[in-house]
Amino acid sequence: MVDNIFEDSSVNSSLINTSSVNSGLINISSYKSSSSKNSYIKEELTPERKLVYLVKSIAKYQAAHNSPKLLEIAKNMYNDSKKDNFSPIMKRTYEKQVIKLLKNLSKQKYADAEYYLGKIYQEKGNYKKASKYFEFSYQNKHPMGTFELGQCYEHGYGKPKDYKIAETLYRKAAMVGYCQPAMIHLGMSYLYGSLRNKNIKEAVHWLEKATATLSENVDRDLIAKACYELYKIYALGGPNGDGSIPQDFEEALIYLKMSAENGSTEAMMEICNIERHNPKKLLYWTKRAAEMDCLDAQIKLATWYLCDHSEVVQQDKATGFYWLKQAALPKNLTTDSEKRNQGCIQFILGTYYETGIENVQSPDENEALYWFVVSAKLGITEAIEKIKEKQVEHNYEDSSISDFISVVMDKGLYGKPSESSLECQQIINDLPNRSHHSIQI
Repeated sequence: MVDNIFEDSSVNSSLINTSSVNSGLINISSYKSSSSKNSYIKEELTPERKLVYLVKSIAKYQAAHNSPKLLEIAKNMYNDSKKDNFSPIMKRTYEKQVIKLLKNLSKQKYADAEYYLGKIYQEKGNYKKASKYFEFSYQNKHPMGTFELGQCYEHGYGKPKDYKIAETLYRKAAMVGYCQPAMIHLGMSYLYGSLRNKNIKEAVHWLEKATATLSENVDRDLIAKACYELYKIYALGGPNGDGSIPQDFEEALIYLKMSAENGSTEAMMEICNIERHNPKKLLYWTKRAAEMDCLDAQIKLATWYLCDHSEVVQQDKATGFYWLKQAALPKNLTTDSEKRNQGCIQFILGTYYETGIENVQSPDENEALYWFVVSAKLGITEAIEKIKEKQVEHNYEDSSISDFISVVMDKGLYGKPSESSLECQQIINDLPNRSHHSIQI
């Protein structure tokens, strides 16, 4: 659950000054060959060598009582400890040094260090220790530490569940520390009653306060979500149009656009619906959403560009085919309806690969069969029938349909996986990283 808060180390040189190894100094100048005694040689900065340098740096900054620099070193070392080229021993060594360093900073009541130490323990699933250090950071008035302690009480992470204490901590983080995540969390909690205290006016107050507070480190996904909730509240006149808040369409549209500008594809598609009679704005926001991997937007663009008569764009089969494939590629889809829609798109893409598109895509049986298989696995009847036809066509009648599908997926029709299968596998591997972590509401 740790956010991506650890930056890459600024001491990532692969060049060592051999005359100064004992002093731990790193030469970051470019490699130059020379026959003199002081010539430099190119040498990889191994985790072991880097550790020697870092330990000396830690001693230096401890002597100077430079807590911010020590915290920066700790973050860099923790980030390094996750690298693939580190052996298990070096990973543990770096991590041990990081925790030792952060604990020493905690003894000096350095709230930033206590907060990051809490995040490390939180990532490891040690919620008891995480809550302990979040509490230390709260005592030293750290806004995010206060917020995280509230999360511990709300969800029972290392603390007994107590919604009242959680609410109090969120309010302190929001009011005293101007903590945007706390403001948004409060707003959402009052809106949906997740803290057993539903209050629409308080919800609007905190959501509006969060969207008006400038912060470099805010999660734009959270801001987008807050703005979209405010749009619905003002457009309907309260949740579900219950009249608890006066309707204000002008205010609603302001928050809708703010939500879209902060990356909400849901808001972008809502604007498309509102601007459906304005081709220029409709195309602009549909493209914005499609570029953010919105399935509905990609399907719309594919349809517009591929069809003979569209009121939005001129026909462009190459562009249409591009968006059709983007719509077919793996995504983080949550509903059965979305998955079925994508399955249909995958079948259509397969037919285009089967027949080809003049001046755009040559027929490709291997690609076509791959997409028919992907579509069939989602239960699309037409794709399943097509697979059965292809099974006979390519002399796999003696194999079961599941075996035939396995051959297509693993080896390809001609012993070579299709380019799409390799591309899809890479996307599937990356999908967990594409989901931006947002705080629970």
